[in-house]
Amino acid sequence: MVAAGHTVYNGARDVTRGREAADQLGAKFLQLDVTDDESVAAAAGRLTELDVLVNCAGAFEGMLEPEDATAGHMRESFDVNVFGVVPTIHAFLPVLRRSDAPVIVNVGSGLGSFETVNKPERHESRFPLPV
Repeated sequence: MVAAGHTVYNGARDVTRGREAADQLGAKFLQLDVTDDESVAAAAGRLTELDVLVNCAGAFEGMLEPEDATAGHMRESFDVNVFGVVPTIHAFLPVLRRSDAPVIVNVGSGLGSFETVNKPERHESRFPLPV
């Protein structure tokens, strides 16, 4: 998208890693933690125009055994992977609505697909991920 002349923002909660990724992409960095409503509002408030919002934040608790998984692991994963999308969309809607063709894209992974992880022929089915 950058090569096509679009302005691209890379939102990340980790400033160092986010800036590095933005630099590699030729994008601009935007501090954003989807689990923090103030962070989300501040990020949205920095933009005056936006055509496409791509939600692809993800948290991975690691390769835990079922007996090692805690409610805390599950809360963190759900806060980022599920619930964080809602305040992010809400915060960016006003700026998206200024676009002639606004788009919201929610990205998931094979490991987030119930169907995929239950197909024995898929490599995703081989991961013991209790959360």
